[in-house]
Order: sequence, then structure tokens, then C-alpha cells
Amino acid sequence: MNNRAKLISILFLVITLTSSGCVTNQKDSGATTYASTPSAENTSTKKKVERNEELVKIQLALSEKGYEPGIVDGIYGKNTRQALRQYQLENGLEATGEADSATKALLLN
Repeated sequence: MNNRAKLISILFLVITLTSSGCVTNQKDSGATTYASTPSAENTSTKKKVERNEELVKIQLALSEKGYEPGIVDGIYGKNTRQALRQYQLENGLEATGEADSATKALLLN
């Protein structure tokens, strides 16, 4: 099994565990506390948390290229923003830390 297949297997395991409630309150080393389901209300902050499937692909691609987006969870946090900014700097893109169209085109192809 190659590294990409291993990462995808791990991702599905993490999603399964979090959606079943086995893993709760995951953090992306930022100040935001995340709920344990793909779209759930965090009762402590009353903030809706949405997981983004496209962002999962971006986080996996960053990880495969040696950048550290933190937990591959489809949630845009501090580590993902820093990894995107570093990737952009090293690839001649405007370093916004956002997954704009130019960044996605280079990163995902």
C-alpha cells in the first residue's frame, strides 16, 4: 500500500471515529474547539462546525508534499493556514494562507 492510500485509509478511520462519537473535541492547535461530528453544534460556544471535503484533499496534498496542516479533518485552522502560507511562499504564489484558485490549481494537480 503506498503512502497516499495509507493516508486515505487513516482519514476514513478518523472520520468514522469522530462521527461515531469515539473521538471528541479535536483541536487543530488553534483556539477553536471542534465538535465531534461533521456538522454539529458545539454546545460550549454555540458555533456550528462544518467539515469541508475539498479542504480534506488540500490538507492531504499539503501533508504529502511535506507541509504540516495539522489534523486532516476538513476544518480550516491555524496549522492549515500556516501550511498553506508556507506552500504559497515556496511556490511563488501570494502568501495569503487561503486556498485560492491559483493555490488549489498548483497543489492539487
